[in-house]
Formats: sequence, C-alpha cells, structure tokens
Amino acid sequence: MKSLNEYKLELEQIEADLRSMKAELEQEDRDPTDEERMKMVDMLDRADNLDKLIETEERRLALEDRFRVPADDEKEKAEASKIRQWRNIADSRIQSVSAAITTLLLVLHQMGIGSLWMTGPMQAKENIEKILKITEMKLEIPI
Repeated sequence: MKSLNEYKLELEQIEADLRSMKAELEQEDRDPTDEERMKMVDMLDRADNLDKLIETEERRLALEDRFRVPADDEKEKAEASKIRQWRNIADSRIQSVSAAITTLLLVLHQMGIGSLWMTGPMQAKENIEKILKITEMKLEIPI
C-alpha cells in the first residue's frame, strides 16, 4: 500500500499532466481529439479518486492521533507495547478457542452457574495490584 505522500505526489503529477495537456491544446488553438478527451476524463476520474482517498486517509490519521494515549516515560511505552502485542494475538486458533469458551459460559449461565470472562487482569496486572495494595504477594493469573 502506498503512503499518503505517495498518493499526494501521484495527484500532483496528474494535475500537472492535465495542465500541460490544456496548455498544449490552447497553444495549438484546437479542441482535444476523442482519444485525448478520453485520456483527460480518465485522469480526472483518477484525480478525483485520489483526492477522496487522501481525504479519507488524512481523516483516519487525525482520528488515530486524537485517540492515541501518549506515553510519558519508557515504562508506559513498554506497557503500551505489551498491550498491543496481546491485541495482535488473534489468529484463527485463538478465535476458535474464544468461541468455545463463549459457548461454555452461555451453557454455565443456563445451568445457573455464575461465570465471567476477564481479560483485564492480564493487561492491567500492576494497576490491579496497586489498587488492591498487594505488595508482598503478587497476583497470579492462570493462562
């Protein structure tokens, strides 16, 4: 996939080519041929599509920046990296096991047995220990 700058450069090139074609037609004082007209229409369509794509990508990047949580220090960056790694582990095997666990939780609920799926303790272990004031004994989470 191209970068935003590459799309912008491509759009600028198309616009330059269109200006050049227009200047050439004006200099020769003639109307475009059918082939030239078709080429110009194709270039205008491509430019319009690129313009929309650039606008969408800029909007996506702005939202990404808006909702990004800044890391104040290296420890927070490391924690954020660890959380992203957990989120990236979503291959089909894990999804299949997750679906099975979900079904198991539904069956347990139907039987009147309380059950709960928790993912937070894995990602917020240190925060949970701090809130519960656990200092000597560490919170162990089975995997």
